[in-house]
Amino acid sequence: VLDSGEPEAYQTFLKSLSSQLRYLSASYRKAPDGVPRLVALMALIYAGLCIAEQQAVVNRYSRPFCKELERQILPDGGHISRNPDALVELLLDLLPLRQCFVARDRAPPKELTDAIDRIMPMLRFFRTGDGTLARFNGAGPTQTDALATVLAYDDVEGTPVRGATNSGYVRLECGPTVLICDIGPAPGPALSDNAHAGFLSFEMSSGKCPMIVNCGAPPLENDEWRLFSRSTPAHSTLSFEESSSAAFTAAGVNGSGVAPDSPVTGPANAQAAFSDQSDNLRIKGSHDGYMADFGVSHARQFLIAPNGLLISSEDKLSALGGLRSPDGGMIGGEYAIRFHLHPTVRPEVAADGASVLLILPNGDSWKISSNAPETRIEESFFLADPRGPQATSQVVLGSMMGESAEVRIVWNIERLAEGSGGGHLVDPNEAAPEAA
Repeated sequence: VLDSGEPEAYQTFLKSLSSQLRYLSASYRKAPDGVPRLVALMALIYAGLCIAEQQAVVNRYSRPFCKELERQILPDGGHISRNPDALVELLLDLLPLRQCFVARDRAPPKELTDAIDRIMPMLRFFRTGDGTLARFNGAGPTQTDALATVLAYDDVEGTPVRGATNSGYVRLECGPTVLICDIGPAPGPALSDNAHAGFLSFEMSSGKCPMIVNCGAPPLENDEWRLFSRSTPAHSTLSFEESSSAAFTAAGVNGSGVAPDSPVTGPANAQAAFSDQSDNLRIKGSHDGYMADFGVSHARQFLIAPNGLLISSEDKLSALGGLRSPDGGMIGGEYAIRFHLHPTVRPEVAADGASVLLILPNGDSWKISSNAPETRIEESFFLADPRGPQATSQVVLGSMMGESAEVRIVWNIERLAEGSGGGHLVDPNEAAPEAA
């Protein structure tokens, strides 16, 4: 840019840089919380390192930068927004910033190197079988070139943890199966304008083939899908009356509907935990996200066999005080347990008519069976595709919750493979032992 040989252009360029530097110095605190504020501080550090006679800027802003970095990058390496995409975006700046310190003969701040070291294993934590990042809380199409670039700088290659308790996720890699589950409530309101109402949703891969997914966030040019992508029905979990388990708190233009970038809070009383038992891995959680409007609480748990070939699970709805509608009347409510499928997965109704076969491109076949009164294959859309929304399918287990105080749906995902062994398939017509 500066090699044009025109002194006037050179001076104009430097004058503009100085003007931008002054603006950032005066206004970085006004940047939205999360990634934008951290990027603004990074820009100040970059300016101090790269612009002649501005090294004092580095000393002035290193402390607030390091403080913000420590606040935003959680101890397990996740970002406070709970968005996996944020980690790639930040590393694309943090890695060259570390190198910039070295090039200027300055030691990079410990907080900077520590943050990078924490983020790297978390990136691998969020990777599904095909190498893309799991679609939670604003994560959209994976920038595979950017992801490959930052992972090339991973010198440690540490094993990802199973339970990222600070970030609110669990990742289980058992045999050919990778299962990632959201066990955390929405982040604070200032950080939740991209967060999703996907508590207790999960994604699952078999080998290198993604199988069960969330719809994910759409590309910017498909923003009309954004509000739907953030709703509970766009996730592989249970929804009640087609509503969301968390509350979107900002109205749209002229007070109509909900704003696509509305902050989200909840769900109420969200609790979840992971435990490693002798014969199974268990994820267990519950919330009261439907209590205020419908008088219903939801509990979900997974039991994953150590070989990864069987997932035995249960969704329980409880309305001990009776069902009600938002206007206070008594109702019967419709529930739906959704399994959104990756576009490469082909679903078929099994011969028994009550279960669904999932045929994967690598030749694997899995079966979803349950004791649900209804099992349906419906259309869905995979939104986290760089080409835009892609038509796909979803398996839906559902029915009406009438006057019963409790409904228990036991469902299983089992790989159909000769000699697979391991795990006991729970009879969908019986209550799951202890898992029920």
